[in-house]
Amino acid sequence: MKKLTCKTKGISYCIEDEDIDSIMPENATEKDYEEKIFEIGRNLPQEMIITVEVEDDAERDEIDELVCDEITETTGWLINSFDYDIIAEASI
Repeated sequence: MKKLTCKTKGISYCIEDEDIDSIMPENATEKDYEEKIFEIGRNLPQEMIITVEVEDDAERDEIDELVCDEITETTGWLINSFDYDIIAEASI
């Protein structure tokens, strides 16, 4: 096993109308929804330092999934896309 420390960047969050229905007024317009989604996205972290544990022979797809899951777990939002660089690696 190894522990990877990854610096994420360019995180695009998946924020849909139904995700914010409960906080929008009844008479909210589509523009109101777009503005609120933009505001929420703007206030979420675009860069993060994430640490994941993987098998020594882990494929890139597996690492991608673990990093994505950790972003979601930390922020509470699903992710459309992101980039990351592995900045440290340690055997555990």
